[in-house]
Amino acid sequence: MIALGAVILLFLAFGFAFALGAHYAGACMGMADAAGAASRRRLLLIMAPLTFLGAALAGERVERTVGHDLLLHGHLPIPLAASIIGVAFLLTSLFTVLRIPISVSQIVIFASVGTGLAAGASIEWGTVGVFVLIWALTPIATGLLAYLLVRTLHRRWPVRALHLMRSPPALMALVGLGAVTSFLLGANDVSNATGALLLGGVSTATAAALVGGLGMGLGAFFFGDRLIDRLSHEVVDLDPPMAASAQLAQSTVLFGVILTGFYTSVNQALMGALLGVGYGRHRSRIRWGVVRHILIEWGTGPLTAATLAAATTLLLRWAGIG
Repeated sequence: MIALGAVILLFLAFGFAFALGAHYAGACMGMADAAGAASRRRLLLIMAPLTFLGAALAGERVERTVGHDLLLHGHLPIPLAASIIGVAFLLTSLFTVLRIPISVSQIVIFASVGTGLAAGASIEWGTVGVFVLIWALTPIATGLLAYLLVRTLHRRWPVRALHLMRSPPALMALVGLGAVTSFLLGANDVSNATGALLLGGVSTATAAALVGGLGMGLGAFFFGDRLIDRLSHEVVDLDPPMAASAQLAQSTVLFGVILTGFYTSVNQALMGALLGVGYGRHRSRIRWGVVRHILIEWGTGPLTAATLAAATTLLLRWAGIG
C-alpha cells in the first residue's frame, strides 16, 4: 500500500511539473517572442533543456526549504502529501487552459498550509511569512528595476536604442536572457512540483529535483506556447528595448531570491517588470483590463488552494486514509 502511494505521489509530482513547465514558458521566453527574436518553437527548444539543468544543478537547496522547513514535524503521510500536489496540479492546469499567469508558488505553499492545518500539523509560520514578504517585494523590485532600465534607454538614446535592440546581436542577447531565466525557473520552481516528495518521505532532494526538472522541460516544450501570447502581446504593448528591460529585471531579481534558498513567483516577477516598462515608456501601453483580471486571480488563487487542500485532507482523514 505504501509503495502504491509512493508511485501515485511520484506520478502526480511529475504531472504537476509538466503542467508547471507549460505554464511558465511565457515568463521565460515571452519577451524574446514579443521582440520577434526567434520562432516560438525554437525558443521552447532552447528553454526545455535549460529548465531541466536549472532544476538538476541548482534546485536542491530550494527543495529542502519547501520539503523540510515548511512543516515542523517530519514527514506527512503520503496521501496528504499527494493532496497538496493534486490540488496544485489541478489549479495550475486550469489556469493554464484559461491563459491566466498565476503564482504557482503561492498555490503550492497555501495548499501545504491548508493540508497542514486540516491534518493538525505544526506549521513553520516564520518560513511562510518570509515567502509572503518575498512575494510582495518581488514585483515591486522588478518593476522599479525595469522602469529605471527602460527610462535610461529611452531618455538617453530614444531612437538609437530602438534601432540597436532590433539588430540581430541584440535579439540574440534577448534570447540569451530568456535562456538564463529558463535555468533560473528550473532552480526556482522545481520544488513547487516535487517538494511534496520530500514531505511524503519518498525521495531525496536531488532525486526530486531531477524528476521535477524533467517534467518541467517536457511541459515547456510540448505545451509552452499557451501563455506566451498572453504575456508577450496582451499585457503591455512592447518594443524590443522594453522587452529586454523587463527580462533583465526579472532575471536579476530571481537570481537574488534563489541565492537566499527561497523562491518566488516567476510570473509575478515578470508582471512587475512589464508594468515597470509600461510606466517607463507610457502608461497608455498598459492594457489595464487584462492586468486587473490577472490581479484578481492572484488574490483568489492562494485562498482557493488552501480551501481545496484542507477539504481534501479532511475527506481523506474521514475515510481513514492518511
